[in-house]
Amino acid sequence: MKRFFQSIRFQLTLVLVLFVILNTVFITSIVLNNVQKGIFDIETKRITVVANQLSERFDKMYFAESIARNYANLTPEQQNVLIKTFLKPAFEDYYNNFIKNFPELEFGYFIPVLNSSIVYNNNSEQYRFDKKVTVVEPVNIGNGGGYIFVDEPYSVILKPLNQIREDINRIIVYSAIIAILLVLIITSIFTMKIIKIRKGLKLLENNLDFRFQKSGGEIGDIASSINIMAEHLKKNVEEMQKTESLKSLGMFTVGVVHEVRNPLTSIKGFAQILRKKLQGKEEEKYIKPILSETERLT
Repeated sequence: MKRFFQSIRFQLTLVLVLFVILNTVFITSIVLNNVQKGIFDIETKRITVVANQLSERFDKMYFAESIARNYANLTPEQQNVLIKTFLKPAFEDYYNNFIKNFPELEFGYFIPVLNSSIVYNNNSEQYRFDKKVTVVEPVNIGNGGGYIFVDEPYSVILKPLNQIREDINRIIVYSAIIAILLVLIITSIFTMKIIKIRKGLKLLENNLDFRFQKSGGEIGDIASSINIMAEHLKKNVEEMQKTESLKSLGMFTVGVVHEVRNPLTSIKGFAQILRKKLQGKEEEKYIKPILSETERLT
């Protein structure tokens, strides 16, 4: 297991996968932040338009009622009676139908001439405690003011972003898988070359005539260097063998000379004795060649 974690394949895979994941996460965070900001801007503009539409509708209804009922010649009390009798039900009917077109939004208003309290339509308890984007539009009428507001929960706004985040997470997973596969393929090719180098070195231990085939890249450079080293080593071994052979031959020659000198010395001694005994005789001439040859050899 320790050897696996120390292997080039594992280290390359780990580095590339971490690079892909961290790089993707970094880019994703930037993209998601920009997308989120864009979504909030778009939704804020949209609900502003919706709130403004309700506010303008109330203004028009109030203006039409004031003309039709001649509010200008009526007391505030008389106006309030007419507003609650005609304007309030008409606006509430329009309001209730209007908000049905936007089930994802929450509406409310506070217009004192219609109601003494805030009217609020929370379409779902699911978003009750959610953080919300709120847009408020003022209502300006003769008998007082008021406002209309529209809420949109963050959960609703960010729903498309959640889908984008899920898609990006899938992309990260797929990218990591592809990165792992690519590293495995690349390292397999690299590892096969290293295995060839290792097997070649084993062969060189017993056969200095072995040579690696020429190839490109750093592995090819290593193989070429090993070939050069093997060639030099072979020459050195051959020179050493020659030196050993010459040394052995010299020792053999010394031994032969030594073995030959011993009997020659004895022959020379006997020849000298014979020469003394045969001195002045005819046979002495046979002793001289023996002495001269033994002198030369010893």
